[in-house]
Amino acid sequence: MKKTFYMIVIFVLCSQFAIAGNYTDPNDPNGIVADPNDPNNVTVAHPVLLPGEEDIAAASSESMSLYAATELPELKYRLLPVKSELTDGDAAKLYFKAITAMSDPNQYDTGEVEEWIKASDGQIEKVKSLLELITGASKCRKCRWDQLENVESFELFAGLKRLTQILAIKARSEIAAGKYTAAVETIRSGIAMGRHIADSDSMMQGVLGVATASVMLKQVELLVQSPGSPSMFRSLQDMPRPLIRLEKVMDREWDRLKPKRPKRRSRYRRYYYEEDEQEAVPSKSEILSYSGGQITLLMKKLDRFVAALQCLEGVRFYAAKYGRIPKSLSDIDEFQLPDDPVTGRSFIYSYADGKAVLKSSLTEKQARQTSTIHYEFTLKE
Repeated sequence: MKKTFYMIVIFVLCSQFAIAGNYTDPNDPNGIVADPNDPNNVTVAHPVLLPGEEDIAAASSESMSLYAATELPELKYRLLPVKSELTDGDAAKLYFKAITAMSDPNQYDTGEVEEWIKASDGQIEKVKSLLELITGASKCRKCRWDQLENVESFELFAGLKRLTQILAIKARSEIAAGKYTAAVETIRSGIAMGRHIADSDSMMQGVLGVATASVMLKQVELLVQSPGSPSMFRSLQDMPRPLIRLEKVMDREWDRLKPKRPKRRSRYRRYYYEEDEQEAVPSKSEILSYSGGQITLLMKKLDRFVAALQCLEGVRFYAAKYGRIPKSLSDIDEFQLPDDPVTGRSFIYSYADGKAVLKSSLTEKQARQTSTIHYEFTLKE
C-alpha cells in the first residue's frame, strides 16, 4: 500500500512537468494535440519548470532585450564535461550523498538558499559541500541508480528536485553578478545531472531528467540576455542530439515491468491436455505510461529549446558584427542555424521597427494547443 501511494505521488509530480501530457502522432509531427499541463503553452518560450520552480528562474517576457555577443569562443564555455574530465566514480552515490546531507530537502527554502549563495564564503557552508558533491557527480562516467539500496523513489525525486533548484539559483546569482564563466560551469553540472537522472529504468525518472536539463537551459536563456556575456553558439552546437536519450530507458522499464511468461508445458502434459491455457502477455503499450511517439516528442521538445537558443546566439553574433538585428535569419551566413526539431522546418523569423520575432513553424491552431517557441526581442546597447 505504501509503495502504491509513493508511485501515485511520483506520477502526479511528473505529470506537472512541461513535457508530460498529450503528444503527437509519431508519424505526423505536426498533428499535435493539447498538453494541458505544459507551462510552455504560452505566448513566449518557457522551459520545463519543476513544480515550485517559478520563483527560481525568471519567467520570459513578451519583450526581451538581447545584447550583442562580446566574443565567439571556440568551445571555451562547454555545457557538458569533456571526456578528459570524466572520472570512474558512481554519480548516483554522490547525488544521493548530497541528498542525504540535506537531511530534510524542505528545509532548503529557495529564498534562504539564494541568500546563502550570495553571502561570503564563510557563510555558504550549508550549500558548499552539496555543490562540490554535485560537481563531482556530474563528471562521473557511470550512474548506477540500481545500486542504491533501500531508497524510496519519492525521497530520491524530492532530493533531486531540490538539488536542481540549488544549481539554478547559483547559476542565476552568478549571471546577475556578471560571473559568466562560473555560471556556465554551474549550468554544465546541471545539464550533466539531468542526463544522469534520466539514465535509469524508469520513464518517470527519465521525465525528471529532461525537466532538470530544461531548467538549466533556462539559465542559458538568462545568460544570452546579459550584457557582456559570451556567445554560447558553439557550446550549444556541440551538444549531443538528442540531448537526452529515452528509448533505452523505455526498454529497461519494459524489461523491469513486463510479466513473466508461464513456463511452457512439457510434451507429456500437452499430450493429455488439448487446450493451451497460457495467459496472454500484455503488450508494451498496455504496461508503460508512454508510447514511442510520446518519448520521441519528449526528446525533440528539449532539443527544440537548444535549437532556439542557437538561433538567438546567431542573432547576437550578427548584431556584434553589424550593429543591428538581422532582417532575416538567412542574413546570418556565418553559421548553419538549426531547424525546429519538433516540426523539422526552419523557425519562423520576422523583423519590423527594430523588433524581431522568433517562433516555431506551427499553425495558429497547433500553437494554441501545444507548447511552442515564441521570442520577441530587441537589441540593447
